[in-house]
Amino acid sequence: MHGIRAGKNRLTVNRSIGAGFSSKRYRPHSVRGFLSGKFEIAPLGLNFDGLTVSSSEKMIRAELFPPTFHVYAGKSYSKQVVKYHLPFSGDPQLLGCAPNPRLGNSHPVTIEGSEVCFEIIDFSGNAESIKRNEEQVCSAAGREDSLGRSRHLAE
Repeated sequence: MHGIRAGKNRLTVNRSIGAGFSSKRYRPHSVRGFLSGKFEIAPLGLNFDGLTVSSSEKMIRAELFPPTFHVYAGKSYSKQVVKYHLPFSGDPQLLGCAPNPRLGNSHPVTIEGSEVCFEIIDFSGNAESIKRNEEQVCSAAGREDSLGRSRHLAE
């Protein structure tokens, strides 16, 4: 027997989930408290105030360049890459979950310890372009813009 079984004036919680709760008169609030304590998931929190930046030179495949660049397929070219480190708290497995409804855009990320990391390639040497890309990624993750608007909740 797995899980919870309810009968006439009786509730049995199987020992496989950690308890043998059985009584003639169960109190729904005590069962709810037991179950929420047993199966509660810590919410995911993104710390945008703790966002840090690093940069390095990397070889970038020609296929990743915008179409306006004159590059040769199959070759790689050295470009500056800006890496953002966004601290998070909560269950890291939640980062693999897809929101409902799904986002129309996405950006590849990696998880390094307690940070979500994403990279932006500096194709043109334009700091404003890099900042716009960073703001788009962080906005999609839930950071509010300068007017206090957020498309998605981060918590």
